[in-house]
Amino acid sequence: MSEGMICRSPGGAPMRAMLGMADVLLASPDRRIICDRLVEGHRSDPVGRCEHPVHAGRPERHPCPLVRLVQLVDGLAGAGETV
Repeated sequence: MSEGMICRSPGGAPMRAMLGMADVLLASPDRRIICDRLVEGHRSDPVGRCEHPVHAGRPERHPCPLVRLVQLVDGLAGAGETV
């Protein structure tokens, strides 16, 4: 999945903000712990919405912006790793 696909969402965070947050997470030595906590409970319900309670007042399609942020961070971190 490309960066554009992960970051693009109607009504979601603008791409620059998403990339800025990804940069901060990438620089953190606790990146994995933080990312795991961010996505905790963000699962798809039967109709494709994120069932996390934080979205109760404003339903979000799954993957929601937090899940897409973590996917972006994981993708960028993986791209920077050498084998």
